[in-house]
Amino acid sequence: MIDYVELKSENSDANTLLCIHTTPLDKNYFLHNLKNIKLMMNIILIDLPNHGNSITFKDDEKYNMQDISAEIKKIQDNLNIANINLLGHGFGGMVAIDYATRYHQKVSKLILVNSSPDSKYREELAWNIRQFYSKVTIQALDEYRGKTDDKSIRARFTQALSTYFHPRSFEEATKLMDLSEKIASKDYVHISNNILSNLDYRAKLRSFNGESLIIFSKNDVWPKSASQKLRNDLINAKYIELDTGHFPMIEIAEKFWLEIFDFALN
Repeated sequence: MIDYVELKSENSDANTLLCIHTTPLDKNYFLHNLKNIKLMMNIILIDLPNHGNSITFKDDEKYNMQDISAEIKKIQDNLNIANINLLGHGFGGMVAIDYATRYHQKVSKLILVNSSPDSKYREELAWNIRQFYSKVTIQALDEYRGKTDDKSIRARFTQALSTYFHPRSFEEATKLMDLSEKIASKDYVHISNNILSNLDYRAKLRSFNGESLIIFSKNDVWPKSASQKLRNDLINAKYIELDTGHFPMIEIAEKFWLEIFDFALN
């Protein structure tokens, strides 16, 4: 079962936006920064399977993207929402692509924030992150190389996330990690090693005929080439660039959500 929260707009007839976070974090980084935002839509924030408060699959269950999408579909069906607007961030964007191309009749608009249509972005992302590391940092992280326990994943990911902000900030990365109910270490490893091993949605993207919004942050370590692929392969795509790092919903919360609402409602 996927855990989720509903945030209601003052307008009871407002459209619904479902937001999918990146791994190994959870919905709380969306929730935390929506507290002071006037909601122009109803919003559903989910925890991906085995992230946050979701207990969906057994530890040894090798679930795939189809399984994740099927769980999200249960939420949409249970809430009796015929058509939904879908926002995905980072890996959550890849989940959103899977859902929108698998259940395209249930998705009105697709919003992808610093994401990718395939797994080929990872090598360039790793290089972009590593170039910000000092020799001291690299030496310190060598202790955790290849380890998949919670402590090692947290140490490696907090250091990596420090490069995701503009300007780079270990403090902001630590705050972000602390927002999560838990760090989904085992599932992050499963997603990285199995789900993302050979993922490619480029051929399927053209099956989604709805409007889409692609957001790329100019100071993100995620490669711009990934967003350019989305821009080229989605038929009805609007593309914008923001002067932030990977988390515009944190760095410029008010501007970010205004962009989202403006696209989704117009």
